[in-house]
Amino acid sequence: MSCSEKGIVALLNTIVSLGLSFLPGTAMADDQARGPAARDTVSEYLLGSQDQLVIRVADLEETPNAPLRIDPSGNVDLPLIGPVHAAGFTISDLRAQLTEKFRKYVHEPLVSVTVTEFHSQPVTVVGAVKVPGVHQVEGPKRLLEIISMAGGLGEEAGSRITITRELSSGPLPLPEARIDVAGRFAVADIEVTALMASTSPSKNIIIRPNDIVSVSRAAVVYVVGEVKKPGGFTLHSHMTVSVLEALGMAEGLAKTASPKNARIMRVVGDGKNRAGIRADISKIMDGKSPDIPLQDNDILVIPNNVPRAAALRGMEAAIQLTTGVLIYRSIY
Repeated sequence: MSCSEKGIVALLNTIVSLGLSFLPGTAMADDQARGPAARDTVSEYLLGSQDQLVIRVADLEETPNAPLRIDPSGNVDLPLIGPVHAAGFTISDLRAQLTEKFRKYVHEPLVSVTVTEFHSQPVTVVGAVKVPGVHQVEGPKRLLEIISMAGGLGEEAGSRITITRELSSGPLPLPEARIDVAGRFAVADIEVTALMASTSPSKNIIIRPNDIVSVSRAAVVYVVGEVKKPGGFTLHSHMTVSVLEALGMAEGLAKTASPKNARIMRVVGDGKNRAGIRADISKIMDGKSPDIPLQDNDILVIPNNVPRAAALRGMEAAIQLTTGVLIYRSIY
């Protein structure tokens, strides 16, 4: 990973660790009682089992002052109107439902709904994050907060974050969202750079219970054999690389290399096998053949030039012997 790429990942991890959470798990949250940012966050939150609410109706003494907990079946039991299903609704939706039900008892009911305690609910984070797995989330959390809970982006993180949501949990509020072939899930891809940009705050959406957040891994190419720095090299932000560029990342050919016999080992078919593609680096460097673009997971193999390697070993041995003789003579 280059310095600029590490800087991008570090910057995003700094952003997601700056305490972007608007609501702690036990804070009171009423979408009419907070600032604009927090109000937007709460308004999108879906109530769930074990969340605790305070529901009041102006000029109706029968409404309880004590908090009410949503039961395992998703209901709250209220005086006069009985059980009302609350789980899966936003605060605004529930308030509208209660307003209609209380019209039988009050001409123009003014209903307030306040969440006094959020119950933790699961969100799955997988891929190139430092702590992948199922994370228990209390209250409404935005995408950057969820990534922060997963320890931030890993160094191998790619340029794309995919969010998958069951349609029963509501739509994904992103223009690029699509429905999967089974018709059960909404799926959307978000570019990491767009998420970071202050000009695109709409990408930092509320993550709902049971959502899956998947951070892609960056493409990797490998250079092995007779080079100065063999290894795997990560490509970020739609970066592409050719044979010569990969060779440059590996700090060039070793003295014992046979560049004309280089091969690209590329995954084919079901991914269990690789095909060898000839890459005459000598001709490419001389401009007699075009440079070859590499694909994700390609392995560039630079073989050993056996006669040259033997000659170099012989030369090194001769140099060592001559040096030893000179030292001996200088002593005696």
